[in-house]
Amino acid sequence: MNATTLMPSAERTPMRAPAARAVAATSVYGSGDLAVTALDGVDLDLGAHQLTAIMGPSGSGKSTLMHVMAGLDRPSDGRVLIGDVDLTTLSERQLSLLRRERVGFVFQAFNLVPTLTAIENVRLPQLLAGRRTADEDWVDDIVAGRLTAIMGPSGSGKSTLMHSMAGLDRLTDGQAFIGDVDLTTLGERQLTQVRRERIGFVFQAFNLVPMLTAIENIELPLRLGGRRGDGSYIDHVIETVGLTERRDHRPSELSGGQQQRVAVARALASRPEVIFADEPTGNLDRHAAMEVLGLLRRATRAHGQSIAMVTHDPAAAAYADRVVFLADGRIVAETSEPTVESLLDIIRDLEV
Repeated sequence: MNATTLMPSAERTPMRAPAARAVAATSVYGSGDLAVTALDGVDLDLGAHQLTAIMGPSGSGKSTLMHVMAGLDRPSDGRVLIGDVDLTTLSERQLSLLRRERVGFVFQAFNLVPTLTAIENVRLPQLLAGRRTADEDWVDDIVAGRLTAIMGPSGSGKSTLMHSMAGLDRLTDGQAFIGDVDLTTLGERQLTQVRRERIGFVFQAFNLVPMLTAIENIELPLRLGGRRGDGSYIDHVIETVGLTERRDHRPSELSGGQQQRVAVARALASRPEVIFADEPTGNLDRHAAMEVLGLLRRATRAHGQSIAMVTHDPAAAAYADRVVFLADGRIVAETSEPTVESLLDIIRDLEV
């Protein structure tokens, strides 16, 4: 049996225009002797109402083809179309609009926004595109101006304390306040609103939305809260974190340190009452980590920002104004104006 006998006949399946097309798509990285051809004149139609699998060994160009056809990367030559729109003729802003309104994404790393619920993550692309679903029902002790570090061994309760104080987890007993608001008295919808409007987050895993540019990721919490934000202040934040020349780049085009700087700028952009940073330098090399820690500390000095940071690293905690130590779910020590040496001394004493 040859391959054509496996395909439905034209009479049984009416021909439809392809949902997406690649026409002689070519992607070359580098130049001269170092040039690498990832795609070499690929012609491919993705049929409407069909599931198409793209296979090949590592380095065959699968991901490059997918990114090019989704408008995440530009081909070096050839054309790519979504419906009748030629992506190669669009500007970056037009590409962003098209990705939001006409393309869906499922990534290996999930790429969910951790501060949103499941349904809020599901609705996120519609919100970014300014659309609503028909059945949507919308109603729309950390010292101020200081960087507080929370330290302790694995299992000591650091992340649990941070998540409870940030309204991500609920306490079994006791109270947690943001300003004068008792989080334990709020419903889930009210908690979501507090997180959007009064709290900033910086996570170890960056948690940037991969199809958005740096500036779009930075402005995301404001858009989720239905606010425009202060454009001049956001520009100042972007300049402060050193991303002026990279503001229109997507996460895949940024280094790890640059991605975390986007996350820091995103947390600062809405001027929250407090920022919670959970191991913000855990995935960074030492140089990038020092840059991010310096940014956090400058934010407390220049903008009066209150920040709580969970870390296991004494070198990171030494950037803080105050360090609180946890063990077995209890605060067992704290210190102000820490140094790496003073923190190591406290850790040794606690281990005795």
